[in-house]
Amino acid sequence: MKALDIIDHTLVPIAEDKQVRDILIHSEDHLWKHVVIQNQSQEFIGIVFSDDLLEFDEDTLISELPKYLFNQTHIQDEANIFEALQHISAQSFQCIPVISNGLVLGIISIESLVKKLGSLFGAQDPGAIIVLKMAKIDYSLQQISRIIESEDAKILSLCIEQATEAQSILVMLKLNTFSIDRIIEILIVHHYEVFSFYSEEESLYKARYDALWHYLNV
Repeated sequence: MKALDIIDHTLVPIAEDKQVRDILIHSEDHLWKHVVIQNQSQEFIGIVFSDDLLEFDEDTLISELPKYLFNQTHIQDEANIFEALQHISAQSFQCIPVISNGLVLGIISIESLVKKLGSLFGAQDPGAIIVLKMAKIDYSLQQISRIIESEDAKILSLCIEQATEAQSILVMLKLNTFSIDRIIEILIVHHYEVFSFYSEEESLYKARYDALWHYLNV
């Protein structure tokens, strides 16, 4: 599933010839803190965090705002759903623009992403999602299952897609639990690369995940 298939068509970018007031109104109306900005030619300018604009006069043109306010995070139209999940999770963004040749084709929201993930794995089965990146030759469902089950969890469903690198794959695991901090730790200990993960308890175990990587890289 490609990025174009996950676009939330209820979201539209704001043009840089608008004012700060327009961003704040848009943010309040849609309950969004992150707003995608483009120019008149639909070229991507950046993502603006509405709270960063509160110190500016509301009549200020978006094009006159400091460049450091415009986050450049985006994904290409040919990116897959795994990469979208990685970017939104890593940056804690509510949305991310889909770009082709510098032009904004649309916006992926966390809601549209979760909905697509649900269609892939079955929304009726609650549980966290872990995405592993590995060389094709290293893939072993038996070994991965053994690690997961050693922590009293089970794999409900699995999906494999080609990674950007020719000899690598992305393995998405839907588990029967949201408590995956310990599972992630064990996977790392077994030299698996945790490409991304999603859970209602993400803020808790993401801090532990970062701390563990820091420890292993010392």
